[in-house]
Amino acid sequence: MTLRAVIADDEAPARQRISGLLDRYPGHCVVAQCVSGPEALAAVHRERPDLLFLDVQMPGMNGLDVLRAVAPEERPIVIFTTAYDEYALPAFEEQAIDYLLKPFTDDRFAEALGRAERMVRSEEAVAWQARLRAVLGGWPAARDDMAVPFALDRFAVKQADGVTIVPASAVDWIEAARDYVKLHAGREVFVVRATVAAIEARLDPREFIRIHRSTVVRVDRIRELQPYFHGDQVAMLTDGTKLRVSRGYRQALYRRLGMEA
Repeated sequence: MTLRAVIADDEAPARQRISGLLDRYPGHCVVAQCVSGPEALAAVHRERPDLLFLDVQMPGMNGLDVLRAVAPEERPIVIFTTAYDEYALPAFEEQAIDYLLKPFTDDRFAEALGRAERMVRSEEAVAWQARLRAVLGGWPAARDDMAVPFALDRFAVKQADGVTIVPASAVDWIEAARDYVKLHAGREVFVVRATVAAIEARLDPREFIRIHRSTVVRVDRIRELQPYFHGDQVAMLTDGTKLRVSRGYRQALYRRLGMEA
């Protein structure tokens, strides 16, 4: 069994070191390297890795907010990396969540990797995910550092008679449609060739949030939340549109709206 890994760190030397160390161990494959929180989120959705080496502090979203935006059943086994964080390290240690404190030795990397491998291949992963949820629940969501540098503020939509520019501020919600996305802007619908994960990674998380595997919505268009079946909910938009909020994305939405779960 080959374990697929994503490396997310905004420092190139850190990414290169982890990638180089992984090359020493057979049965591992690096499927993506990311330099920001939104890129890491998109890579997790796209690649479904077994392992994620995740820096705590990154541009756009910190590492813990990246994991909050991933449905619990889709979260890979994570090894956090950090130079130092006075709040994160005690939380990780208390819940027995593994981390690599930079600069880390080859032996320490081997120890963390071995532990992660055992988690992937055993029933211990269930307990590990529970401990991770405890860390995420006790860690405040990012506020001031949420902006994505060079966030996508407009869409260039190719049409038969040319290109239409659609401001991101005009988009109410975004719907996945195989290799395309549909931009719902008032009564108009525009089709763009892209995946919803790739689009989400470029949008400003202060303005847009994912509420379902196939749906991203503009936060200020949400008028109310209504109960649905099996723990899911329905988001009612200002124009009356109803969108399903899946259970895995509900907690992140609550935090974004300043609500208690």
